[in-house]
Amino acid sequence: MISPRPAALVLAIAFLCLLPSAATADADSGWLSMSADGVTVRYRSEDAQAARRILTIAGERADEIAREMGLAALGPVTITIAATDEDFGRQTAGGVPDWGVGCANAGGGAIVVKSPRIVLYPLQIEDVVVHELAHVAVGQVLRGIPVPRWFHEGIAMAVAGEWRLGESGDVAAALAGGHLFPLRALRSRFPESGREAMLAYTESFYAVELMKQQASARTPGELVRTIAFEGSFDRALAAMTGGDEDNLDEALARFVERRLGWSHLLMNGRVMFAGLAVLFLIAVVVRLRRSRRRMAEWDAGRNGGEREDREGTRWDWKH
Repeated sequence: MISPRPAALVLAIAFLCLLPSAATADADSGWLSMSADGVTVRYRSEDAQAARRILTIAGERADEIAREMGLAALGPVTITIAATDEDFGRQTAGGVPDWGVGCANAGGGAIVVKSPRIVLYPLQIEDVVVHELAHVAVGQVLRGIPVPRWFHEGIAMAVAGEWRLGESGDVAAALAGGHLFPLRALRSRFPESGREAMLAYTESFYAVELMKQQASARTPGELVRTIAFEGSFDRALAAMTGGDEDNLDEALARFVERRLGWSHLLMNGRVMFAGLAVLFLIAVVVRLRRSRRRMAEWDAGRNGGEREDREGTRWDWKH
């Protein structure tokens, strides 16, 4: 999913969901399709340009993602472009919040995305497509082995390279306020609120980065293949990190603090704006105080000069 934030950098994040069969069937005569290299894009006539773009992206990145996950090929994938919000709701059976733009059924290789025409904020379509393809690849490697939602999303974000400095500021602020989500709270579902969901996704990304570091893994795919080999997420986590989710939680707070710290917190847009506002007010107060002091000194000097003139006049009169 993508959060509707009017920022220049927008994090592409996606839901895992169960898509209805209509998402892969062409019963509606209004659908067109184009295919290449195992990828089929379904679209309405007004989205032909977007369909070509998405098919090109999928064709260029699918093999790369498959190799990273240790797959010979990604397999058949169907990407449906929803032309309207209503269309998107039908294709996803209403299972996606209104701020989302994409949904992937990792087990079935079906993906639904909103048309870029109807998204009102900056849409990095390549990030969206790669993120969704990563979900499909993870599903093919794991073959039904359950993993936490935060891990699935963190892996997809890592594959898509969706780290954004602005979002890191949000995580740093949450860390400073003690508001990071416990990973166990993100095992099966994410928050419905767009801002809280964005924090959960970004936190998930850093949790996967921490796992890579602890397991000395070079790629996200190595983590996924270890889980497939162990046959269990919990066993694989213990083998890779020496602990469980609770231990990972404790290490994650320290990891984020080292990676982000106060410098990133200060680079967060809201914090920076507030800081600049405070500095401006301080500067105004200092300037006013200096002006008042100078006025007082000037008044004192002028009054003293007048007294000297008057006294000098009286002295001359006495002489």
